[in-house]
Amino acid sequence: MAKVVISLQKRLQKKLLILLGCAFVIFSLAILFFVESLNRSFSEKELALKHRVVEQTFNSYLTRAEGEMSLISQDLSLNNYGVGHELDLIFSNHEELIFGELDFFYIEWSEGDHAIDPRARLFTDSDFSSLLSNGLINRWVAIYTENGTRLLMNKKRIVSDYQNLGFSYGFISLDDNLTLTNLLLDSAGINAVRIYDQSQNRVLLDEARSGESLLNSALLSSLPLISSVDSSLLLEISQKNILTVTVAMKTLFYVAVVGVALILFYFLFIYQFNRALFTPLKRLSLHNDQTPLLFSELEPLQKKRNLEKTALVAKDHRFKLLTESVECAIIFCNEVTEIQMVNGEARTLFPESLKARTIFDFMPISCHQPIQEALKGEVGITFDITMKSMNRIYRWHAFPFVNDSIHQGVLLVGRDTTKESSLAWQLEQLNPLPSLQQEKVDVDTIVSELIYLSEQSYFTNAQQLQGWMTLLTRTLGEIGRSSVEPSVSECLGDVLSKVSNQITKDMGVNTDRVLIDCSLDDAMQIFSFSPDMKQLLRVFIMMVASNDTVKTKLSVRFVEEELEIVATYDKARPILDWFVTTLITRLKGKQQVSLNSTLSVTVPIEERELKGEGGLPSAVVAWVTNDYSNEGLISELLEKLGVTVKKYTSTDSFLTHLNSVNHFDAIIVGCDKATDTQFELTEFLQNKYDRMGLPLIWVNCSKPTYISSEVINLLGSPFEYNLYDALQQAFIREPLSTVNMQNDDEHYWVIVGGSRVTKAIWYSALENCHISAHWWDDLSSYYAVLSQYPDASIILLESQSDALLSVVNIEFPETQFFTVQSWGHAPNYVHCYDVKPPYSNEKINEFVKYVAQNKKTLGE
Repeated sequence: MAKVVISLQKRLQKKLLILLGCAFVIFSLAILFFVESLNRSFSEKELALKHRVVEQTFNSYLTRAEGEMSLISQDLSLNNYGVGHELDLIFSNHEELIFGELDFFYIEWSEGDHAIDPRARLFTDSDFSSLLSNGLINRWVAIYTENGTRLLMNKKRIVSDYQNLGFSYGFISLDDNLTLTNLLLDSAGINAVRIYDQSQNRVLLDEARSGESLLNSALLSSLPLISSVDSSLLLEISQKNILTVTVAMKTLFYVAVVGVALILFYFLFIYQFNRALFTPLKRLSLHNDQTPLLFSELEPLQKKRNLEKTALVAKDHRFKLLTESVECAIIFCNEVTEIQMVNGEARTLFPESLKARTIFDFMPISCHQPIQEALKGEVGITFDITMKSMNRIYRWHAFPFVNDSIHQGVLLVGRDTTKESSLAWQLEQLNPLPSLQQEKVDVDTIVSELIYLSEQSYFTNAQQLQGWMTLLTRTLGEIGRSSVEPSVSECLGDVLSKVSNQITKDMGVNTDRVLIDCSLDDAMQIFSFSPDMKQLLRVFIMMVASNDTVKTKLSVRFVEEELEIVATYDKARPILDWFVTTLITRLKGKQQVSLNSTLSVTVPIEERELKGEGGLPSAVVAWVTNDYSNEGLISELLEKLGVTVKKYTSTDSFLTHLNSVNHFDAIIVGCDKATDTQFELTEFLQNKYDRMGLPLIWVNCSKPTYISSEVINLLGSPFEYNLYDALQQAFIREPLSTVNMQNDDEHYWVIVGGSRVTKAIWYSALENCHISAHWWDDLSSYYAVLSQYPDASIILLESQSDALLSVVNIEFPETQFFTVQSWGHAPNYVHCYDVKPPYSNEKINEFVKYVAQNKKTLGE
């Protein structure tokens, strides 16, 4: 990672700019705060004056309303209005009452009569009898009704000739009173007003301009309201604190002054700092060691630099002594091949180097390309130069390096190899290497294989290791003899089967360890197999069988007129590499190793022909897997061959479901460790059908110790051809038919449920009674069988669903149900015969007789 050079001067300027920027922001905020405080103080004083204006406006409004009340009282006392007509006469004589400050009024006569202003119902629905009791003569009273209406009420006497004729009541509504609200807000230019009744702890009036509220205002004033209202009122007003243009301009002026002052300070500080510090530092680089320093703080730096310079001079002197003392020619050049240093021996070889500028001016042209490669960073570059004038041979080594200017340079070191070259030539003349000896494997290759084997873990026992060593020695011997043996025409599939079988047998490994990918059409090709060709297939199968690092397979196919063999290549196995290289050279083939360590070889094939017609007839094959490790491979190969496959997980499963298919053209029995199951199944079927030549195919992971001559054994590692060949042999034999295995009494038995042990006991007992039954886990697939055998007997070893039993009974009424265990909800058409466990042959025989008796009774 390249180092970043930092300029102290720029770093100082950057830090100072940040510091002054922060100072400018702080000063600006302080000025804004100061101006805002002054403006707020002035606004608060102004707001106190506005408070008095609002108070006077409110009292003026009440005074005008009280004047209207006096006018009404005088009119009523001077004129003798008839009861019931006083409101009409008042409004006709005094039209100004309609647009006055009073919202409505109420007249109460001493005789008990009263008159109500019709506008009263616009403001409240409350009973006035309860409101009038709170009135005070010539005083305004705050009234709060039950429905939340807020009113101011004034009471006056109606007096005529010193007689009290009654009382008049005037009301002002404080709910949405736009007239009063606009007067209060506009009189002082405020945003919101609120009158709070402290006596009753209620808000009497709360109004604000549109979009404003008392809580959102910046300035708020709250003082007692002195009025004619008989209550302790509190007047609260508010307005926004608006910054005027004059105040803003003053603020910007002060901020600009501070900014200019800080800028002047910045340039002055930088100038003084450069003059005091950075200028002396620049002069230090030009300072002579003998001249005394002007600053004491720089003396340690100067002393350290002098020590380093002395050490470099000493190292350079020692390096020159070293280059002159070694018996080699040494040349240093930079990235453009300019000569930097030439030692004495190199000057002797190239006298013109003293006047040359670049190394190409005196070096032979044949050396230019290796030197250029070294300049590009290539390592291990060597070349020889013959000095004819001196009768010498020099071997030069080019070493790239990074010089003091951080560029690629080259060091050339030449050593005199004249005597060594002469002795080597004389030795070659005395001991010529024959061409035949070149094909012999060297000792190092065999030793490296033995070392590799000692470090691996896939040889689990001594037999595998001994088998592998046997294969290696046999392959080495046959490669030596293959040149004298004749070629034989054989089928590719047969050769692959034989070779894979022999290798897995010798190594003692499972046959499915070697996965062969070869199509049936390619495997049936017949051509002339030379011994080298067989050995090449053997080596590739050995390579696959001994490769424990990855899951690999051998791919063999024809590409036009060439046979292509592909497998994963292990670079740590030089012995296998020698085998492949030697055989490919003899066969005139080609080999290629891809980036993913896959080895691919192609061998030309001159003439080939097809062995018969590929493909199998339509057939039913049973595949009994047992404990075979690679059951999916066999299933995949059978699917490619186009046969109908019935797969069974074990021998018991096959025997249990034997009657589900009418016949089997072939039965493939797989096995790994439990080989007894193969023998038992083979012996059982031979006794059952009373014949030995059954279409049985054994597929084993390892070859069993004994194989019956009547059984077809899959030879070698399973692949498409050898399985095809085994099936061809099995199809020649008579198929295994299960049609004749029905019961003697022509009844079809179905056993439902039960554990594995229970099924085994019943199976053995029914076998002794010559009864072959079909075994189900439940009744879910009843239709497929009962549609063919509607009169079957279903034996229930376990309780079943009543609903499912009912459906089966309705669809197949001839079917009989028998149970060996009684359960409480069993339908009446299920015959119960209690067979208590443990089951035995005697109990089962009695049950068979019971079923036969019921069948006989049903037939009669």
